[in-house]
Amino acid sequence: MPVPHFAPSACPSDLPDCLAAVADSMREALLARCVSPLAQAGLCAAALFLPDGRLIAPGRRPLPLLAGSLGPAVQGILGEFPAHAMEPGDGFISNDPWRGGSRLPEIVLLRPVFAHGEVRALAACTLHHQDVGGMTAGSLPPAATSVHQEGLRIPPVRLFRAEQTDIALFRLLCTNSRTPDQLAGDVRTQWSVLQAGEEALQLLLDAPAAFLRECEAAIVASEAAVRRTLRHAPDGEYRFSAARDPDNPGAGNEPLRVPVLLRKQGDRLVIDLTGCATQGAGPANASRAAVWSAVSDFARGLAPRAAANAGCTAPLQLRTAPGTIVDPAFPAAVNGSAAVVEMLSDALRGAWAQVQAAERGA
Repeated sequence: MPVPHFAPSACPSDLPDCLAAVADSMREALLARCVSPLAQAGLCAAALFLPDGRLIAPGRRPLPLLAGSLGPAVQGILGEFPAHAMEPGDGFISNDPWRGGSRLPEIVLLRPVFAHGEVRALAACTLHHQDVGGMTAGSLPPAATSVHQEGLRIPPVRLFRAEQTDIALFRLLCTNSRTPDQLAGDVRTQWSVLQAGEEALQLLLDAPAAFLRECEAAIVASEAAVRRTLRHAPDGEYRFSAARDPDNPGAGNEPLRVPVLLRKQGDRLVIDLTGCATQGAGPANASRAAVWSAVSDFARGLAPRAAANAGCTAPLQLRTAPGTIVDPAFPAAVNGSAAVVEMLSDALRGAWAQVQAAERGA
């Protein structure tokens, strides 16, 4: 497949905006070139990271559920393949919910970006694939009680080496799909988009030390902006619970609830989800990566004018209890995570509204 070409030729001089433009172009290329109708509907995301996995640009029009879960997926890949051991032309693939993935149809690809012989950045994208196996077409079975029923689980593995596809592994992935041609086409589209992303970033990496300094400065500035918001809010504990009717076979007749407790102290915020329900037997469970997507979207809202990067979440601490719907134990079914994430997003906004009300009344 030909590599799409795009470059930040009309980029502003501000590096965060320029990086966001590259990430935007990557996502737009995914939308324009993917095969799956689900992906064409917008179920994809692209982002740029530093070699240690810190987010530097999710794009300016991200889909929160997918863009926010890219960070944990990148960290999961780096846990198996550290940046210093990567080679030019490497490409890594994963969808494992217990190694940073969200749901099995959402496959992540990562490519190291080299300049002057070293990894200077990481380009990553995720795309919702039409089918990755499992007990029903589409790989989102509502009756699933185990991740094994939802499709092929892919741990972080190297799919490309020196730009060449590992044909045996690629054949294995396609063989487990009911729509192998679509899966093959979309994975190759993801790879071509990452190639184009690296090409565009090369224009920004002539001076790698300066690039790193500007990225670090942008992260520090975003963190400072969020901390300013937190400092102006009154300290205390704030609770809000979102609920919906049960559709989880393990939930009984009780509504499915996602209670949030915010503990705000100075310029720090603890998001405590330890009161969430025990994981269900059905698929209404969310992996930590899916949960993090809601948390990172919430964090960006605390300082909406700041660049969206790792600094936004630095003042936040997430607490979950293993074995709950927001931290399910293997081999829980997780294809219904979108409902849990939606409730979590609502609960976070509701709890923060109480913080804002207390601030106005102070």
